[in-house]
Amino acid sequence: MLNVDIIDYMGKLDNGVLVLISIGFNNNWYEATVYYTEDDVVITTDDSFEEAFGMSIEKYENYDKFLESVFKKLVPCSEIISRLDDVDFNKYMDVEQNTKIVSQEINPFLIKEIPKK
Repeated sequence: MLNVDIIDYMGKLDNGVLVLISIGFNNNWYEATVYYTEDDVVITTDDSFEEAFGMSIEKYENYDKFLESVFKKLVPCSEIISRLDDVDFNKYMDVEQNTKIVSQEINPFLIKEIPKK
């Protein structure tokens, strides 16, 4: 049996809502995301969940019941999308890890001034 908890409504993305969820399996919790619109849903799970679970969530024999349990906890897209800001992925990423300092690679004395017209 899988348990699901909503962690955060991350925001709106295109015409849908991106939500961070937690999936409980064998006394462990794994993060996943749910992207849903009025017509579609996509669930993305962590690799560690699939390793522990032994398959992707979509291949789960009770996948329909799992989706039903997720949607019972979610606010319908049409009701919440206007209340959400766009997703700010910087909140969920380690910015230092992805930041590259370019100024050390450029000799500032070699930069020429652009002539004014």
